[in-house]
Amino acid sequence: MSAARPRRPRSPTTSLVTTGVVEDTPVFSDAVCCDILLRTVHFCQQKYGFEVLAFVILPSRFRWIVHLGRGRATVSDVMRDLKNQSAREIMTVLEKEHSYGVLQVFVRNARDLNDQRRRFWRPHFEETVIGDLETLRARIEDLHEEPIREGLASTAAEYRYSSAGSHPPGERSILSVTPLSQLEWIA
Repeated sequence: MSAARPRRPRSPTTSLVTTGVVEDTPVFSDAVCCDILLRTVHFCQQKYGFEVLAFVILPSRFRWIVHLGRGRATVSDVMRDLKNQSAREIMTVLEKEHSYGVLQVFVRNARDLNDQRRRFWRPHFEETVIGDLETLRARIEDLHEEPIREGLASTAAEYRYSSAGSHPPGERSILSVTPLSQLEWIA
């Protein structure tokens, strides 16, 4: 019997990750739900040690740019925990608020699942690996412009659930965002 080899640390990876709520249900129009998602990101950040470079929470989607250092975590590991914990907490809040119409959407989306009563998040997420600083800067700018394009704000910096206020460095965001100057970048 051979002993299992220890996993080697991964190379640093920077990715734009997008996930959404089933049926584009706009639960993130509610500040309480947004705050739960941000606390969950912070919890996962403490657990896995990744850097958040930018984020935006739209009414039914969460988009962010995450930099995983040389640790053992993958984007899939982070997203699994983020989606599980945030869904449980948000559905608990919705139950307490008697939001039965919204909860029915989640029940309906779990009908074909043997191991779940409800499905909050879409089953998959989109990940685009970013390989250079120029592309990274462009992706951050594009992500910050989304609330404007969707008519949620007139300027990127005024949208509360975005890291736009933390770019340029020095301004504060709800979630701690790592300035690009502090990023360990390996292309």
